[in-house]
Amino acid sequence: MLTPILRRDMQVDPFEGMRREMQRFFGPSDIEGWAGDIAETAVSYPCDLTETDEGYAIEAELPGFAKDEVEVTLHGDVLTIRAKREAATPAATVRTGKGAEAGSPAETHLRERRFTRVQRSFRLPGVTAHSAVEAKLDQGVLHLKVAKAEPATPHRIRLH
Repeated sequence: MLTPILRRDMQVDPFEGMRREMQRFFGPSDIEGWAGDIAETAVSYPCDLTETDEGYAIEAELPGFAKDEVEVTLHGDVLTIRAKREAATPAATVRTGKGAEAGSPAETHLRERRFTRVQRSFRLPGVTAHSAVEAKLDQGVLHLKVAKAEPATPHRIRLH
């Protein structure tokens, strides 16, 4: 069985070690359905939030997520970015070739592409124009522009 090499600065699933030991003890096929398919990876992603005279610019790294897997909401002054990806299916699931093993399920030695869900929320420091939000996902980076709302001006009300 292959053991992944992790750098010190990489985020690690706290249950990965336990899952590896269970696979080593029971064998990968015995616990794959029990722990392998339902395991969630909790990760954070780096973001930048800058303010200009016109509004706010947010850039969030979301590598590997497709446009339809990302959701952005603005509720009041809270901006929330969510992304969810289902578990990937290995490309080779059935063995091919000659012999007794042809047509039998392929053996998986390493499976790290699992269900992933990430979410971040930011409280924007000023009043925003909810109708003027632009979002674009380009090469794994989400670019958001949120316009500032016009400041409220006093309005005099005449008495009748």
